[in-house]
Amino acid sequence: MVSGLAWAPVGAVPSSADAGRRGANASPYRCLPSTEGVEVRGIPRSWRLTRTSDIAAVQRRGRRRRSPRLDIFWCGNELGHPRFGVVVPRHGQSAVARNRLRRRLREILRRRILPSLDPLDLVVRTHATAYRAGFQDLAADIDTWAHSLTD
Repeated sequence: MVSGLAWAPVGAVPSSADAGRRGANASPYRCLPSTEGVEVRGIPRSWRLTRTSDIAAVQRRGRRRRSPRLDIFWCGNELGHPRFGVVVPRHGQSAVARNRLRRRLREILRRRILPSLDPLDLVVRTHATAYRAGFQDLAADIDTWAHSLTD
C-alpha cells in the first residue's frame, strides 16, 4: 500500500523531466538573469599587494601614519599605478568579523582613494578598535590620510 510510505513513489518526482529541458547538469537555482553587459567594478589584480614580502617591504621602508583605528604605510613605486594591501590581525575576533572589516577597507580604498592616488604602494593595518568602528569612521581615517598627502 502506497499510503503508508513516507517516501513518494519513484515516478512521482517531476524534477527529472525538468532537468532534461534545462540540461543534465543545470540546477533549478541557477535560473538567474544573465550578467552580460554588467560593469565589473573590482580592483585589478596588478593593483593588489598580496605577497608577504611586498607588504613587509612597504612597512619597513615606507612612511607611516597612525590613527586610533589604523596604521597606514606607503612608499612610492615605479609601476605607474597604485597598489595596496590590507592587513587585518585576529585580535581575538571571528573570521566573519575579520572578513567584514577587510571588505569595508577594500571598498573605501576602491571608491574613494585609488582613482585619485599617485603611483605608490599602500598598506593598511588595523588595530583592535577598528572592529568596533563603523564604515564612516574608517573612511574618515583614510580620508584624513589622503588629504595629508596633498598638503
